[in-house]
Amino acid sequence: NYCENMKEDIESYLRMQKELIAKHNGETAIFSKGKLIVVEKDLKTALKKARKKTKTKEIFVAELYTPEEQTAAILIVV
Repeated sequence: NYCENMKEDIESYLRMQKELIAKHNGETAIFSKGKLIVVEKDLKTALKKARKKTKTKEIFVAELYTPEEQTAAILIVV
C-alpha cells in the first residue's frame, strides 16, 4: 500500500542520507518501494529515468543537500 511504500522509501533515504549527500551533494535521488532507483544532477532527468525503471507512480524524491544548506535556502526564501 502507498503509506507502507512511502515509509520504506523514507527509511531507506534516512539510512543512506549521509553517504548520498557526501557523494551526490546538490543532486536528486529517487526511491521506490524502499530502494534507491535513480540519482541525477537535475530533477527532470531523474524523474524521466525513474519512470523507465518503475511502473509505479509512488516515488519518494529527495534533494541531496546538507541540513545547513537546506536551512540557508529556507532563510533566503523567507
